[in-house]
Amino acid sequence: MISARDQSDPMVGGNGNGDLVSAFGGRTPPHDMNAEQALLGAILSQNSVLADLPKLRISDFHFSTHRDVFQAVIDLVQNGIPADIVSVCDRLRSKNSIADH
Repeated sequence: MISARDQSDPMVGGNGNGDLVSAFGGRTPPHDMNAEQALLGAILSQNSVLADLPKLRISDFHFSTHRDVFQAVIDLVQNGIPADIVSVCDRLRSKNSIADH
């Protein structure tokens, strides 16, 4: 099981990568869309992967959509709900993070 993420933590709450940007002297830190997508895909296919990533934080994701997906996964798993593509999309819709098409 993963540990709870504290929403008051500026690396978790807030608007994203501000702390990382300041850690890189005002420059955008390295990021890779494919790597972020692969990590989220692995987590969605096997939620137990999260136990091997105890230091992974929302702010580790450069892209806001990936941060939203990761937050939805964390919310679901912490509430004992398996995080898969359907449950994550439902969670994002309930938070108005994605549009119904």
